[in-house]
Amino acid sequence: MGYADEPYNTTTHLLWFMGANVAPDADPRYTWTPTSGGWWSGVLKGGGGSAPGPAATAASTGVNPTETSYSLYGHTIPLSVFGFGRIGGEIIAGPWVSGGLASFCISFGVPADPSGSRDIREIAFDSEVVWDTGGASGVTTSAGGTFRTESFTFRFYGGTLTQAADALEISNFGANAVAYRPQILVWFENLPLAGTKFGKIPYVSAVIGDSSGDDVNLGEAFERLAYSPWVGYTSAEFETSGITDGLVGGGFIIASQAEFLATIQQFGRFYPQWDILQTDKLRIVDRGSIVSPDIILDATTLTDKIVTTRQGQDTLKKDLELSTIDPDADYTIVPSLAQRPRDPVTVTTSVGVDKAFLPVIMDAPTRIAICTFAKYHEETARKSISGTAMAYGLEIEPGDLVGVDGLGDIFNNETFKVVETLHGANNVVEFTATAFMDCQIPVLSCAEATAFLARTSGLGIAHRNAYGNLICGLVADGVWAKLDALYVFATQNQTTANLNLKSTSFGISALGSPTWTADQGYTGTESSTSVHLDTNSSFASSLFTTNNAHISLWNNYSGQSDGLAMGEYGGPGSGSVAIAPRTTSDETHFFINSSGVPPFVGNTNGRGHYLANKSAGTTLTGYKNGAAVVGPVADATSDPWGGPLFVLAANAYPGSSAQGSRDQISAASFGGALTATDALNFYSRLRAYMTAIGLP
Repeated sequence: MGYADEPYNTTTHLLWFMGANVAPDADPRYTWTPTSGGWWSGVLKGGGGSAPGPAATAASTGVNPTETSYSLYGHTIPLSVFGFGRIGGEIIAGPWVSGGLASFCISFGVPADPSGSRDIREIAFDSEVVWDTGGASGVTTSAGGTFRTESFTFRFYGGTLTQAADALEISNFGANAVAYRPQILVWFENLPLAGTKFGKIPYVSAVIGDSSGDDVNLGEAFERLAYSPWVGYTSAEFETSGITDGLVGGGFIIASQAEFLATIQQFGRFYPQWDILQTDKLRIVDRGSIVSPDIILDATTLTDKIVTTRQGQDTLKKDLELSTIDPDADYTIVPSLAQRPRDPVTVTTSVGVDKAFLPVIMDAPTRIAICTFAKYHEETARKSISGTAMAYGLEIEPGDLVGVDGLGDIFNNETFKVVETLHGANNVVEFTATAFMDCQIPVLSCAEATAFLARTSGLGIAHRNAYGNLICGLVADGVWAKLDALYVFATQNQTTANLNLKSTSFGISALGSPTWTADQGYTGTESSTSVHLDTNSSFASSLFTTNNAHISLWNNYSGQSDGLAMGEYGGPGSGSVAIAPRTTSDETHFFINSSGVPPFVGNTNGRGHYLANKSAGTTLTGYKNGAAVVGPVADATSDPWGGPLFVLAANAYPGSSAQGSRDQISAASFGGALTATDALNFYSRLRAYMTAIGLP
């Protein structure tokens, strides 16, 4: 992974990032000094090309304002893969200090994808927030947020290959000005030092987000990194398949020299269900949380006995320590420790701590979970088998999972991962495989889940288990009995997506060919009068009644839409049943048998679970992600006009046309009224399902 700044005039910046080494030329802005190994270091001269000032000295609270030169050269520029997180910055231009005012530029590193878009959510001086957007995304100017102290002037640059040089750069360097492409920058102009925490130039950190969203799927992250200018793979050379693991409100920050394949292998240790393969292209294939053998070996396919070996416990260090960047500890690197049990007695002589680091933003529960899983998987992998199998009908390769049947209880219910093969003469293959720890969340079992799964086909184990936990969980919570219909559009195949989980009634008809995407759902068309999902329900003979009713949806689209994502819109004398997750006015609207227009609430992120509820005929409550955001509030009630309920649009009363939305709907429901506890439980069960299938 390398980095190069853009050329300016006929000169080029010193390349000093992740192993790049290019000798500098006669850059008039810097004093160059040769160092060992052929490297050069450049020190920024005093403003405007004057004689170089004294070397900058580090201070515990920030840069000393009496220093007028500072150089980032020789430092590693961090690489932000994508996602969401706090990044500490470094001064790369200035500071220019005059009359107690300081002007300077802070770099937050380079993005993996310079063609993408980034935004700024927060700025902190010496760990105190001085400006933020209140959680809003998409902000790139100071006007989009609120100053927590006195206001100051800053300009944000998102790290593209086309960003322009800042006015301060131009005023100080004229024709030699550069834009530091594609570094993510914040330029501060005339910052009053007297108003800072320590009366000097502060240490600056910022929360940076990007258009990929705040939750990161690791498969997408590695593809984005691989296709970046810093690695240079194409989709014909690298891909990931089936990766469901992710980072919630996280991202990558690589701040030291790294090599792409080594980085993948570093992750592979903690995600042992991944296969890292090199065939026609480099691939990462996720086996998922439930692992079944690809091949079963038995007496009819083996030419001789299986040999079993087991390494001693002292071949592994006693403890495994994983460190990641922790969002709950001010984005510092925090370790979590997984230990081999020692109580009630010590059972091994192994000692020491095996330490590892992943360059990701990860909270403590996730970190300790994958660290513990990796530790116990390594304990399991001490057991290995070797043998010789007939090659006829078998294509055993490293990475394949094998099971052994009919050769004794020692192999019952075990899966082994092939690590080495030797394809020899006489149509045989010699193999070595290590035991593979199959870890899964206990699956709930109930008659309701069994009945639904009997109506499906083509579902893998992971999806079947996710459905089982969802349905049986809702049964246990008492929510299932209050549903007329529950649709899960984010699933493995479209046929299953169109089923009502609750019963054979109210199956989905996909009209106008809305786009369906596996494990994401159906996407509508903005303002369309014909693209929608028909639930084939007009609320007759259902739990949904005039005075007690709910509808809900899970939206996987964060942006604005001018249409209604679900409902039936009433005409004169009729009630409306509808949800608009995020309108073009950044509002969420809930209607549930409403003859008027109920209150709405501001919303700048359309993604989430929305539920409109009517109880006792007069009270409306709107929920997002299990929490009430509207009401309970009085709401005039009328019967809906009786047309079928639509998803991806609201079915308008006769003589009017449905108006579709561009939302992507992953699940939807309707039925009787729910309590506040029901709404929270409903969201929690759906959240667990979405997480299980890899939807952030």
